[in-house]
Amino acid sequence: MHDLEALRASLDALGTGAVTLTPDVVVGLKRIWDSLDGSGEEQMHGGKIRGDRIENARWNPPVLTFGIERHGRTVMGSKSADVHTWEVDLIKATARLVDIKRRQLLPPAKKLDVRPIADEIAMLIIEGLDDPRLQWSKDRSSVRVLTVECLGAAFKQTMTDRRKRFFAAIDRELLLNGWRRSLQGGRWQRATSP
Repeated sequence: MHDLEALRASLDALGTGAVTLTPDVVVGLKRIWDSLDGSGEEQMHGGKIRGDRIENARWNPPVLTFGIERHGRTVMGSKSADVHTWEVDLIKATARLVDIKRRQLLPPAKKLDVRPIADEIAMLIIEGLDDPRLQWSKDRSSVRVLTVECLGAAFKQTMTDRRKRFFAAIDRELLLNGWRRSLQGGRWQRATSP
């Protein structure tokens, strides 16, 4: 209770409305965070309270509203972060997540034109040729396309989109030439005898 009152006094000293949080306010918020009801939503905890990540703070007693940049996506390879907006009621001792927005940190990956690559791979399959991007069955009645070797590695969502467009482009060529995609992703089988 004493920590809540101390934090409120520090905030009152900043005035009401838009405020810049001082280091002592950030430390005070960090100290009380885990004791606030609702503060654990979206895996939030006091250790993530840092002055360099807090933005757009507003003090309208007894509620402190602020945004905090979260980098969970970047750990997974994303070029964007989430900004969580929180409302902290220092009388009720509650923290409530009120909004989540995405912020682009780096430019998104350029959209890959899969068509020329798909045309080349389809031609190799139709002609039955060996290539390090293809794994043929022993009887050469089916082939697996190694998508990472064809398209390069990328963030999961980017790769999923590329793979979908790539497979659709290959399908267009192969269906006309007696091949069909199998239920296993990235594998095609002869629909007719060679």
